[in-house]
Amino acid sequence: MQLDVRTLVISLMLVAGVNSLVMLLAWRYTSSMRNITGFWSVSQLLFLSGTALLSLRYAIPDFLSIVGCNVLLLGGQAALQEGLGHYIGQPGLYRSWTVSIVAVQLGLASFFTYVFPSLEWRIVCYSVMSACMCIPGVLTLRRNGEQEEAPKRFLRGVFFANMGIMASRVLAAFIEPLSHEAQAQTSLWHTLPLAGLLCLYVALSLGMFWMIMHKMSLQAQQQAETDSLTNVPNRRAMDGYFAQLYSQQQGAIAVMMIDIDKFKDINDSFGHRAGDCYLVSISQEIQKNLQPEAALFRYAGDEFLVVMQQADRRALTVAAQTVQQKVENLLVPWSGGKIIQTTVSVGLALTEKRLGSWDELVQLADLAMYRVKSNGGNGIAWYEEETQVKQSI
Repeated sequence: MQLDVRTLVISLMLVAGVNSLVMLLAWRYTSSMRNITGFWSVSQLLFLSGTALLSLRYAIPDFLSIVGCNVLLLGGQAALQEGLGHYIGQPGLYRSWTVSIVAVQLGLASFFTYVFPSLEWRIVCYSVMSACMCIPGVLTLRRNGEQEEAPKRFLRGVFFANMGIMASRVLAAFIEPLSHEAQAQTSLWHTLPLAGLLCLYVALSLGMFWMIMHKMSLQAQQQAETDSLTNVPNRRAMDGYFAQLYSQQQGAIAVMMIDIDKFKDINDSFGHRAGDCYLVSISQEIQKNLQPEAALFRYAGDEFLVVMQQADRRALTVAAQTVQQKVENLLVPWSGGKIIQTTVSVGLALTEKRLGSWDELVQLADLAMYRVKSNGGNGIAWYEEETQVKQSI
């Protein structure tokens, strides 16, 4: 098969068609990622439409095969950027940038098609705009110190490679000026960058699919580590958190064990649905009154655990008192005009040295909490033999 522009464009169109189908299937079956896969499906459909118009260069009007093609291809890059914004949780990121690029290219393509016809300048303008469209993608993948995941590094490399290929197209336009469009069909200076774009487009497709699979894996992990009722991290997440914390321990580690007083009475008096409702409300109340650096976990049925790094006795005591008072004043409405209200028992433990395992520190806080329980509950205690339970009835 002869390596010419038309053949390469048709190859690009076929790859775009396959990608469009796969992305649409991904959109159909990944309900939690539909914003991402939806925009990426649109991007592939726009790429498909743009390459289809380009393949019909001499069979349709210039406005469609040149201006329309340019706008659709850059629109595909803009839609790709929209998907990236959703991927990192910042929809609309750099939208004004991408929309402006599409609008500018619309004007430039029209000018160099009808006002001052020039194939070289059309190539230069599109290449520069396409390279500029890659910049938001590179910035997005590094936005706010986003974790350096392998799929992000790969896709960022694709963007840089695209910028390099577009620079080579600009260079080719000046090294080998074209007297007519037919000359560009077989010119090595113009076919090689397009061949590179074909390879790069396949790499882009693999990068997007890789990011989708990686996102699905992270979501599955998050679901496995999140309590389905209260929506706070569960015991499994706590294990991983402590493992990471102990591997890089700096300063003191403090824990707060919180147990709901008379929770069984709530279930017996109001029913288990009421108990579930109270668990949701109290988890939200605790989370709302913790410092941002504190981590909350559901430890067991009616027990929650708070972990604080680089904490001291005073800070942990103040945090525990705040939680205790807020929970004591928490009124949870239930059916029939009933109100659910109870208190908590809180055990505190802190260590500045590395223990044999994190479980030892939790056990110390657990023992302190049971001392509060044995004294009627609704109090705070440190794990120290001489500490007296502080009752606040």
